[in-house]
Amino acid sequence: MKYLYTIIISFVSVCLFYGCLDDPEMPDLINAGAPEITLDTVFDIKANSVRIVASITKQNASPVKQSGFSWKDAAGTSQKISVTGKKENSIIKLDTVITGLEKATQYTFVAFAENEIGETLSQSITKETGNGLGTLHTFKPDSIKGTSVYAGGKILDKGEGKIEACGVYVSKKQDMSVIDSVYLSPSVADSFFFKVGGLEPNTTYYMQGYAKSNFGTFTGDVKTLTTISGKPLMGMFELTGTGFVDAQFVLEVLDEGDSPVTAYGICWSETPGSEISGDTIVIGSGTGSFTVQLKNLKPYTSYYARAYATNSFGTKYSDEVSFKTESNMPEIETLEVSSMSRGSALIRGNIKKIGMGKIDLLGFCYSTTEMPTVMNKTAPAPVDQAEGLFSVWMSGLKGGTTYYARAYLKNTSGLLAYGEQVTFTTPSMFTQMATFTGGDVRKPNSSATFSIGNVGYLLGGDLGSVYTNELMAFNTSNRWDKLASIPDTERKWQTAVNVNDVAYVFGGIDRSGNLTNKLHRYIPSYNSWESVSASGPDPLRSARGASIDNVAYFIGGARDSILNEVWSFDAAAVSWTRKANFPVKQYGGIAVVIDGVIYAGLGLDNMSGTSSHKRLWSSSDNGNSWQELRSLSAGGLARGAVVYEKSIYVVDNTGRLWQYLVEENIWKQKSILPSTNRGDKQHCMFYLDDKIYIGLGIYDNTLIEYEPAWDNDL
Repeated sequence: MKYLYTIIISFVSVCLFYGCLDDPEMPDLINAGAPEITLDTVFDIKANSVRIVASITKQNASPVKQSGFSWKDAAGTSQKISVTGKKENSIIKLDTVITGLEKATQYTFVAFAENEIGETLSQSITKETGNGLGTLHTFKPDSIKGTSVYAGGKILDKGEGKIEACGVYVSKKQDMSVIDSVYLSPSVADSFFFKVGGLEPNTTYYMQGYAKSNFGTFTGDVKTLTTISGKPLMGMFELTGTGFVDAQFVLEVLDEGDSPVTAYGICWSETPGSEISGDTIVIGSGTGSFTVQLKNLKPYTSYYARAYATNSFGTKYSDEVSFKTESNMPEIETLEVSSMSRGSALIRGNIKKIGMGKIDLLGFCYSTTEMPTVMNKTAPAPVDQAEGLFSVWMSGLKGGTTYYARAYLKNTSGLLAYGEQVTFTTPSMFTQMATFTGGDVRKPNSSATFSIGNVGYLLGGDLGSVYTNELMAFNTSNRWDKLASIPDTERKWQTAVNVNDVAYVFGGIDRSGNLTNKLHRYIPSYNSWESVSASGPDPLRSARGASIDNVAYFIGGARDSILNEVWSFDAAAVSWTRKANFPVKQYGGIAVVIDGVIYAGLGLDNMSGTSSHKRLWSSSDNGNSWQELRSLSAGGLARGAVVYEKSIYVVDNTGRLWQYLVEENIWKQKSILPSTNRGDKQHCMFYLDDKIYIGLGIYDNTLIEYEPAWDNDL
């Protein structure tokens, strides 16, 4: 009997274990319970519908016989639907779309599940249905006239309904609180733009695009416009000459306005404010430029005249011009150009007769074409001159160019006189200098270059078959001298920086391809070299350098790959410091200092040396951070750079010169070198004694002098 009890107990235990695992349907078991249900989410919310998902996580030993969702609005009105679930693993998912909802209404949703034991409700979720409306952008009004304008908008989002109409609201109130007019677009489209008429001239309006659907009306942003007068637009009105009893004018009607010009002409009187009700000459209708002569005037009399044009919106007057009859023409004489310097030429003139009235305009006009007028470039002179000699500097001249100049004088009677024409030719901005005497020419950018005082230096480099360690110097007396060679082996691609008139030379590569991180300094006053011992960068080549006070900065360079390292060397402390990385990896390029600010960039960005990034940065905190400036969008590879009057001048491998204006942060294209000095023939670039020296490229041993002051636009 004892064994029988043991068997029965074991059997019951096994049944209970498997019943708990599989949650079988056991309607007759006393441990069955109501189902368990969770409301997962309410989403895809629209104006009249939502999508709702719930999960029956347990049936609790009694199968679910009914499930679904119920909801109610804020007023308490409730509805209910049944939803048959879909089994996913051990969970039954309820997923349906509830429709027939009211737009912009708050609803509370609950899921329910019911079995033989009872009904269970989930937690509730409250959501508000959408309004079904879309969004719209109002276009900026265009073709603004006195009584009409083109306006419209673009429907960015149609919303849930069908667009039935669209158009523009018009109001004189900025907040659109009062809609004065509603203009319906002729067509219903995503983008609409049409003529809005019936407006008042010289009136400020506020316009707002709108669209209407079965869900309601939605609007765009508000645009502002002011209608014009609708009257004609007057242009030039000038006195061109006077006689004893007549005067000549040129007038211009630029635009008819909002209706055709029915009449235009000139009205005049002996007092200011002449109108068409007084003395008037009618010339015609329409638009254009016209010459008019007033006749039968009184001699020795001052007059006031205005041009006018009339259309249906009214009469428009020009600015008033005053003149006096029987005034004598002034007489002026053009003399010689006596001096030329730094892009300017000093020219003299002689006032022989002012004529009736005082001097209104006086000076010289000049151009590269004959018979210049005041519409060309002018060099004004003070108008308080008496008759006699005067002189003016004409500026902004281009070197190597022939100019024509004439003196001019205009008196207060409105008469303009010119002197006879003189011709002069400016000096060339380029001058060939002494031929290089340092043997074979170096390959481009293989030598280190620097300047101290009025001497430019060329160190080391690639001669083709061998490298050199020679130091050559060029001074403004137009002579090349060979100086002390740098110790150690011959190298190319070194970096030289002038620190307080001492040259510091770092890095480079020898003929065997070995990079070095040796540092030497050259003292010009002793023509001697010294080795400098200080732990610094690993060996590299082709960095670019500049200095501030006692500190030299070395930017970029290359080893097996291109670098973005920035190092500073304190010449006083004889120590190296690693600075913040340069924004890009580069070697070559430029590095200069202006007013304590480092400017660097335009470097090569591939190891073959065939392309550069053309970007420029500045650092005003000694290389601790960098700010990007305007890029050089054109040009070739930068071969050299110098500072000239707070500008950076760069020469590229095509021979083109570029100017970076620091204060304006802009690049300007300047002249190109003479044809014999183009094509990667720019190996060195020095600033010496207010001039720039460029040259010594491949297969070329010439150096040219360049004067930026003469490099001006025509």
